Amino acid sequence: MVFRMTLQRIKLSVLIATLVLSLGFFITNMKIRSASARAGNNHDAALSFEMTAMQQGAQQQADPPVEQVQKNIKVLNGLPVSQLIPVMNFMASSLGVRCDYCHVRGQDGHLQPDSDAKPTKQTARGMIQMVLNINRTNAAALQGATVTCYTCHRGQTAPQNLPTLPIATATRGPGGAAPVGVGAAAAALPTAEQILEKYITAIGGRPAIAKVQTILMKGTTEGQGGRQMPFEITLKSPENLLTSMAAPQGGTFSRGLNPSGGWMRGPRGARAASASDLVQMKRQAQAFWVLKLSEPFPKMTVVGRDRVGDRDAFVLESTPSENMKQLFYFDAETGLLLRELIITKTMLAPLPEQFDFGDYRDVDGVKLPFMLRYSNVDDSTQLSITEVKSNVPVDDSIFKMPPPAPAATPTPSRP
Repeated sequence: MVFRMTLQRIKLSVLIATLVLSLGFFITNMKIRSASARAGNNHDAALSFEMTAMQQGAQQQADPPVEQVQKNIKVLNGLPVSQLIPVMNFMASSLGVRCDYCHVRGQDGHLQPDSDAKPTKQTARGMIQMVLNINRTNAAALQGATVTCYTCHRGQTAPQNLPTLPIATATRGPGGAAPVGVGAAAAALPTAEQILEKYITAIGGRPAIAKVQTILMKGTTEGQGGRQMPFEITLKSPENLLTSMAAPQGGTFSRGLNPSGGWMRGPRGARAASASDLVQMKRQAQAFWVLKLSEPFPKMTVVGRDRVGDRDAFVLESTPSENMKQLFYFDAETGLLLRELIITKTMLAPLPEQFDFGDYRDVDGVKLPFMLRYSNVDDSTQLSITEVKSNVPVDDSIFKMPPPAPAATPTPSRP
């Protein structure tokens, strides 16, 4: 059941996934900037702070191996630097610990990632080598599956080797769609084309979708700490994106994309986007304009049924690249998109990112979700949309990098 469709037919809600991803980037960077003031408060705080500075220093190379950016790398050689913090967060979440379980924290509260003083760091290196070896030497037996830290640890520092009693009845969990070809349920599965056609009808139909030229959205985000921050996003054409969010300590964080490149601006000024930043920003903007382009979308396959909350869903799978898999969960009754799960393959573990959609409302004839939640192995952020406008006039100049702030005029000294 494979269906190759045009990008004009894919869902409008991918726009929202783009917005959540973009806002997630801002929230992460704001956490990084305030890490030194909250030592130990965030999973990856100080280490992320130091790593981000190093990553920005490698702007000329899109995604260099981590050993070219970070010191004292022993077993993760070859891992793209952009994946280091997510992989570290995966390990920490798998063991139910924070970064300072393995890394030394200095008197100033910052982590010292180069230090090997803690025995747990040495143990972690041995465990990483073990996992890499298991997956490398047992690839045929694993049949595409991957052994990770979570396989044994399940959120605890000591591996779990006994099941919890009494044994619970087996159920389908998140991301575990019932396989095609099992019993009568498989025979009842619609085709990918039928699922997508129902979705297009559910959100308003092609004529309404085709009218969308620009989008302006406002709302608030709320992370796991409960802090709420207002945001505003403007999109126009495949290469024009502007996102703004209030900074916790005052001022505004903005990032923009235009045909000439991208930029970021914070309370300390603006800078051009690095090569890796630009790749991410273009991916986000293109996700919205799947409504307009006519290029073929990667083939989508029906892989089964699953539950999202109390809703029954049909699951479609797409593989846009060798190292990425996307799962789309469409409500079996309404046809609306309930969830998107993105799984990125890395050398150590698959990294999941999940987008949940709800509270669909009509906006100029097109249904959009006004409640969105983005989750990964380190954090969860919920967006509450308060205002959406389509086809508002947008001047292209807002997507250009702001000029630098004028230098302060020195105060003349008094004689």
